[in-house]
Amino acid sequence: MNVIPFDDPRLTAMGLLAETYAGISAKTHQSFATAGLSEIDFETLIRLARSPGQRLRMTDLAAQTGLSTSGMTRVVARLERGGLVARQSCATDRRASYAAITQVGTDRLSGVIPQHLTDIETWFT
Repeated sequence: MNVIPFDDPRLTAMGLLAETYAGISAKTHQSFATAGLSEIDFETLIRLARSPGQRLRMTDLAAQTGLSTSGMTRVVARLERGGLVARQSCATDRRASYAAITQVGTDRLSGVIPQHLTDIETWFT
């Protein structure tokens, strides 16, 4: 008979990590919502803001956020409608495009960062 180790400490560690992430996400949700952003909106904007030239290829942005390319396309389209992100074509590869944070996006992100840092300090560190 094969015994499955349900009490393996690796399972416990992964479970605790998942619980911690879910708890922090629930706590930070309100500050994002107050700024008119979802968690994926914030994640997208912060990645763009912290990238060289404040832009990323759409495929890289999708990979970094864990979304499919079509999922990221929908997020960027929504952010673009809000003026937070602009798409830019790639000069060297017609198949590629970039998402770039706009000044409006930078301003919105700047408005939420102080509370987000407080949330991190309170609920994480």
